Amino acid sequence: MVSATAEAIDVHKGAHVERDREDVKIGVIRLSRPRVLESDRYQTLMAYDARVGGESGVALCRTIRRRRWVPAG
Repeated sequence: MVSATAEAIDVHKGAHVERDREDVKIGVIRLSRPRVLESDRYQTLMAYDARVGGESGVALCRTIRRRRWVPAG
């Protein structure tokens, strides 16, 4: 579920996500033209052109890569 107000957009864990190449649609939010702002081995910060209804802006998204723990031995 995705809810949006003038103050905030709340994306719940079970939100419906669609991908079309690099574009992403999460509920009522459409993200396009991804640009990597910074990246290291643990995370990537990206900027997207964002549209919600008739409004447009920029969305900042951080992808975190979890390290898998492998027991010694």
